[in-house]
Amino acid sequence: MKIPAIESMGLEQLGQVAEQKSGVKFAELRAEMAAPKESANALLGVDSFAELRKVQEAVVAGKQFTPQQLLSFQLKANDAHMRVELLSKIAESAIATAKRLQNPQ
Repeated sequence: MKIPAIESMGLEQLGQVAEQKSGVKFAELRAEMAAPKESANALLGVDSFAELRKVQEAVVAGKQFTPQQLLSFQLKANDAHMRVELLSKIAESAIATAKRLQNPQ
């Protein structure tokens, strides 16, 4: 199948060609991206970040914590770190896919 120049394609046509080449359903991907912010907040663990910020402020204020509380905070911080790392890998993969679609060989 001969593919016309990417520059002359509309977004819908480009999505169809990309689906054929990669198997990724871009209509579903667009729907996910248009989903409410709550899903992004859940993925990022925004509540975890807010809670960790409060703990940081409490530490600066001189509050004392038990070892169990500190371990719990450390686990939450690790969870937040893993979420950010996963999100950055997803973004990196999406950028690489877009670049591959722009430069077919």
